[in-house]
Amino acid sequence: MKPLAFVCLVWGLALAEKGQGQTTSPTPEGTSGPLASLPVKPTGRAVQDEPLHLSEFDENPFDFELSVQMLAQLLGSNCRVSKQAVRNPHNPAQTDTLVSLQGGTTKLEVYKTLGSETLFAAHINGADIPLRNRIRVGMTRDEFLAKFYELRAFGRREGHLLVEAPEAMTAYHLNLSPQQITISNDAATAQYQFSFVQNRLRQIKIDFYLD
Repeated sequence: MKPLAFVCLVWGLALAEKGQGQTTSPTPEGTSGPLASLPVKPTGRAVQDEPLHLSEFDENPFDFELSVQMLAQLLGSNCRVSKQAVRNPHNPAQTDTLVSLQGGTTKLEVYKTLGSETLFAAHINGADIPLRNRIRVGMTRDEFLAKFYELRAFGRREGHLLVEAPEAMTAYHLNLSPQQITISNDAATAQYQFSFVQNRLRQIKIDFYLD
C-alpha cells in the first residue's frame, strides 16, 4: 500500500504546561512547528469511551481477539465463508490461507498462517462489526471524533496533517474532509478510511500490508 500523498502540511505545536496534574493542549491556529502535536494521554489502560491514541487503534482496531470464528459469529447466520490457498511469501513450501467472510454488504478478509490469524482487509457497511472503543457504522461524526485524542484536537480541520505519535515512535497521516477521514501510519502498513453521509458514519474500510 502506497503512503498517502501530502495535500498540505499543517503546522501545529502543542504548548507544554508544567505543573502537577497538567497536560499539554493543542496550540491555537497559526503556530508554527514541524508536526501537529497532541495532548498527553493519562497513564493507564484505555477503557471504552476513553479516547484512544491512533497508535493504540493501529495495534488492534477491535475490542476482541481477532479470529475467523469470532467474525463469523458477529456476522450471524447469513455469513458466507470462502477460503483460498496462498503460498507463504517467505517460505514457498508453506501454504497459508486467505479466508473471506461476507455478511450482507460487509466483507472481511483474514490471513491465516501457522498459529496466527491477521486481518488483511475489511469493508464494513453495518453495525454488526464494532471496532475498538465502540466505533461502529451509524454513529455521528462528532461521536467518532471524540473516540481519538488526535481527532478531538484536529478532526474539524480539512486537508492533510502529519501527526506525530511519540508514544509509538511513529507518525500518522490524516486526510480530513466532512465526508471522509483517512488515517494511515507512516510505515504505510495500514490505512483506515471512514466515510460519512449526512454527518453519520456510513462505511469503514481497512487495508493492511502484510509482509
